[in-house]
Amino acid sequence: NPMRFASGPIRNTSTTAIMTAVSATDNSLGTVQYDFQRLNATGSTVLKSRGWSTSRTWTDTGLDATKSYGYKVRAKDSSGNVTGLSALSVISTVVNNDIKPPTPNPPTWVKRPYAVSNSSVSMVATTGQDVSGVEYYFDEITGKAGGTDSGWISSATYTDSGLSRNVTYSYRIIMRDKSTAHNLTGYSTTASVKIIAAPTPNPPIWASVPRQYSTVNSSGLRTYYHTMTVSPCTGPTGSVVEYMFECGYGTGKSSGWQTSTTYNYAIANRSVIAGYTVKARVRAAGALETAKSVLGIAQ
Repeated sequence: NPMRFASGPIRNTSTTAIMTAVSATDNSLGTVQYDFQRLNATGSTVLKSRGWSTSRTWTDTGLDATKSYGYKVRAKDSSGNVTGLSALSVISTVVNNDIKPPTPNPPTWVKRPYAVSNSSVSMVATTGQDVSGVEYYFDEITGKAGGTDSGWISSATYTDSGLSRNVTYSYRIIMRDKSTAHNLTGYSTTASVKIIAAPTPNPPIWASVPRQYSTVNSSGLRTYYHTMTVSPCTGPTGSVVEYMFECGYGTGKSSGWQTSTTYNYAIANRSVIAGYTVKARVRAAGALETAKSVLGIAQ
C-alpha cells in the first residue's frame, strides 16, 4: 500500500495495453479485488476505469495508436478498505511485444549470502535470461541497521557493506527485464547470513609442524605418512571450530574441513615431499576464515 504493478503496463499492439498488479494480501483473509485506471500521459485526467475485479491482469483496448497513456492500479479488501493508487506508469506509442519476465522465475541462488569481511557479505543469483536483457534487485528484508538493498543492477553478484557482526541479515532476489515494460519475476526464497568473526589466533599456529613418519604392521609392511597438528583456535562460546589443512606444494592432499587439530595423510613412499598450511573457521553459515598459517614442509 500503495499498490504496484507486477508487470507492465506495456503496449503489446498499437491499440491495446496489457498489465498485471502485484498480488495483494489482507489480514482479513477475504477476497481482494483490483481496479485499473487509464489516464492521459501526465496523469491529470482519468480516461477509463476497468472496475473492480478479482483478476490481477487487465488488457486495455481501444487505444489511439498516436497517443501515449498512463496507468494506475489499486486494490480493496472484502471490507471495502482501498489501497492508495500506484505510481503512474506511462506507455509510449511504441509497440513492445516483450510481455514475459526473465527466467528462472522465481530467481534462484548460485551462492547464498556469505561473509567476506567483518562488515560485508556477498551473494550471487543465477544468471537471468530474457530477450530484452536482465536487471537484478537484492532486497534486504530485515531492516536492521547497515542492511541495504542493491537497487536495480546489471550484475548477478551483490556485496552489502557496512554490516555488523553477530546480526542476522536476510535477502531475497527479484529480476526484471530491460524492456519498457520492466516485466518482473516473483521473489526468490529468502536467505539469511550472520557475520561471525574468524577464530583466534589468526592465523593459526603450528603445534607440531608437518613432518613424515612411518608405521610397520604385523606383516612387516611399512606405511609412510605426512602428519601435522595445529594449536587449537578459539571461537565464540559454545561454537565448534573447524580446520582445513591445505597442500600448497608437492604431491600431498588437503584435508577438507575437520574438527580434529591433527591431520595424517598416507603417502606412497618416503620420497613424497609436500608443503601444508592450515586455516580455521567456526562451523556456522557466515563464519569468516582465518588467514593461512605459515607453510610447513613434510619430508
